[in-house]
Formats: sequence, C-alpha cells, structure tokens
Amino acid sequence: MLRQGLTYLNLARGGRRRAEDAAREVDMVGGADRLVHDIARRELTLRSLRPERGLALEMAVDERAEVEELERQWKEAEEIADIADGTLGTSTEVEEELRRLKNRDRDQPSG
Repeated sequence: MLRQGLTYLNLARGGRRRAEDAAREVDMVGGADRLVHDIARRELTLRSLRPERGLALEMAVDERAEVEELERQWKEAEEIADIADGTLGTSTEVEEELRRLKNRDRDQPSG
C-alpha cells in the first residue's frame, strides 16, 4: 500500500531532476534502509515530505521490496536444491538406475 501511495504522490510531482535529487537524498542519509528508518522514527506523514524526499522514500521502499523478493527466491531455490540433493542421495532406485545406465554406455561399442 505504501508503494502505491508513494507512486501516486510522486507521479504528480515527477521529473528527471527530482529523480536525481532523490537519489542524492538516499545517498546522503546512508542508504535506503536508513532513510526509511529516519522517516519512520520521526513519524513524518507522506504529504509533509519534500517532493525529492518523497521520491527518495519511494525508491527506498522499492529497493527493499526487491531485496526481500530476491531473498525469498534464493531461499526457495535452496529448498529445491536440498530436496533434489536428498532425492538423488538417498534413493537406491535412482542410484541403481544411474549405475545401470553407466554400465550400458560402457558395454556399447564406440563409433
């Protein structure tokens, strides 16, 4: 909801120059997380923020959402890899089939 509200407010106030100012704002406070924490700590309303600070907050929130999504995808990939490793490592049927296929390849004449 916050992302949508920020996008709405910032579209009305947009512009390339503001985007550059917003990026500088994020850098000046030490990054996206610090900006979000600073605004939350001071209990500022979205409408009370200067336009470039509001856009900076939108950028920070978007960045955090992207990082969280990447972390979720990474965790999911690790879980799938763990499942695959467990399946191939413990299933005697799979291991026997792999041995059979390897032996079959050795028994066939080359060329």
